[in-house]
Amino acid sequence: IDEKSLEELGKLLLNAVRSIWISIKSAAPGPSAHAIDLQTWFGSLAHSVDSLSVLPTILSFRSSTINYLLNETWDAAFFKNLLKSWIFFNDFELRGHVVDGQHVFTFDGQNYAYPGNCKYILAQDSVDNNFTLIGQLSNGKLKGITLVDRDGNYAEVADNLALKINGSPVEYPQHLSGLHAWRKYYTVHLHSEYGVSVLCTTDLKVCHFNVNGFYTSKTRGLLGNGNAEPYDDFLRVDGTIAADSAALGNDYGVGKCAVVLFNNDQVDSQKRDEICSELFGIESPLAIHYITVDSRPYRKACDISLAKVAEKDKEATACTFALAYGSAVKQINRWVLLPPRCIKCGGPVGQRDFGDEFTVKLPNTKADVVFVVDVNVAPSVLSNLIAPVVNEIRESLRSRGFSDVQVGVVVFDESKRYPALLTSDNGKINYKGNLANVKLNGVKNFCDNCVEQIIGDKRILDIYNSLKEIFKGIAPQADEKAFQLALDYPFRAGAAKSIIGVRSDSLEYKNWWKFVRAQLTGSVTKFDGALLHLIAPVKALVLEGVPAEKLIGFNSRLVATVDGKDNKKRTKLQFDNDMGIDFVLNNGGWVFATQNFEKFKESDQKKMLNQITSSIADTLFKTEIVSDCRCQPSHGLHGQHKCVIKSSTFVETKKPKAA
Repeated sequence: IDEKSLEELGKLLLNAVRSIWISIKSAAPGPSAHAIDLQTWFGSLAHSVDSLSVLPTILSFRSSTINYLLNETWDAAFFKNLLKSWIFFNDFELRGHVVDGQHVFTFDGQNYAYPGNCKYILAQDSVDNNFTLIGQLSNGKLKGITLVDRDGNYAEVADNLALKINGSPVEYPQHLSGLHAWRKYYTVHLHSEYGVSVLCTTDLKVCHFNVNGFYTSKTRGLLGNGNAEPYDDFLRVDGTIAADSAALGNDYGVGKCAVVLFNNDQVDSQKRDEICSELFGIESPLAIHYITVDSRPYRKACDISLAKVAEKDKEATACTFALAYGSAVKQINRWVLLPPRCIKCGGPVGQRDFGDEFTVKLPNTKADVVFVVDVNVAPSVLSNLIAPVVNEIRESLRSRGFSDVQVGVVVFDESKRYPALLTSDNGKINYKGNLANVKLNGVKNFCDNCVEQIIGDKRILDIYNSLKEIFKGIAPQADEKAFQLALDYPFRAGAAKSIIGVRSDSLEYKNWWKFVRAQLTGSVTKFDGALLHLIAPVKALVLEGVPAEKLIGFNSRLVATVDGKDNKKRTKLQFDNDMGIDFVLNNGGWVFATQNFEKFKESDQKKMLNQITSSIADTLFKTEIVSDCRCQPSHGLHGQHKCVIKSSTFVETKKPKAA
């Protein structure tokens, strides 16, 4: 079979998959909702086929394996991390932790409490000085982390998430030569290419310090001498072994630090607390990992800590150690789920505990809007359209009665491996910055030209390129990772929600793996009850009687031009459909076309900007939604509300209240 035949077969397969999907949608019972519902269709099928009777239960279990598969990061399955799970390819990484500010877990498994009030060296390369990790303790709490590399660059993150690079306040993400800092919704990350990574919760209550195995027997500091020999973890600066943990900590103070006196309560507890017994007991969901990661140090630290806290604070403190253990398990790419009492969501009673279910009616005064932006859009489109839309959407929503508006921004670049969450106001995810100034200098994808230079044989190179395309189809790409990161956004249950995708190209039906993943994601997550919109080029966009440069966008009912909106001409609108347009129109959103933006006069560019912000705000304001929400685990470690739209009504005549 020649290449042309293979290409034709691939197109036929894609058309077949798409036709089946259209058939499924048209056969689904009941009125159409904003979200495509695989579960409903499978449910009706299962009633007539006894062998599939269990399928609806599996698909509706929102903490199920399907949900896990869709929400986990699978880079490890396609890169070198896969080998780390094989015994003959163990990465020998040194892993230390600091929990609840003063509880230190050394690289070799020792643990102790050190209630200091100063800056201390947590870990340092004692041979070549390639890196230094410094922790700032205050009354037994971790207030800041500093990572210094051999080149003299340093990153500092505070417990309020404020970030400094070389002493200057900056926002996330930051990528210097060899030094990186970024954040996610629940974690903050520092990384030095000299072989050091830091991962902390956003309040620094749980911090993991991972050091390359190259530094075995070369580390000094509170985290000990990492060499798989616990006896010399208390190695002091002069090479002698300290008598106790307090003496070790005192030796690694930076500057003039008050001496911490040792007492046995720092390393042992007089009694075993009932909460710690429950969280680290055999019936805990953490128990399946006890063979892989030793839980005893965490259990002991839990008992030590609870002996000194008030009764009302015991559960929260104990859950910090459960989170530390679960997060340590997550570090080695294992699935994990915290005990239910440790998974909490925000909100009033009846909404905050694991499994709580409730119904919300929207809109009210709250709105959560997340932009997913391809930074490769034309510079003029980014600076004159997208960046202003991000900033002006707040005012447009406020004029319609939304007094509490949160805006998140996720950016991606197809040439970079990972998307990035942007921050402003000292690390806050409620973005108020200028998107036009963002530069995404993250980790690049593998260099194709390098392979062409190495492999001279054309036949082998063709085989390599074919395999690369196959794996590129199977492995989620940058745009999918960015959209998944947007779905991970901590949407508030009581907020009207929108996700706005911005692309530099069309999302065509050419990768059926991506198509299937997208449909499954939509079916299982229901986009967390959010409406979808798209700002991107639209091919062959034509409307009889309207010049192409006048067309701005459309939804399932209306056409938008620079002169306004029209519902009579929508049926005459023609365009080349794609995957992105399908998703948006099926979820009640707008598609805005950018291919003519640069040809617009400045006045028409402003009209398009106003049309976009008003259309998105109007859709949120006029779409009356009833959602079912539930407190669920996010990545098994954090409580987060997940919502599904149960009914949706667009009230076209609804008017904003006078200010």
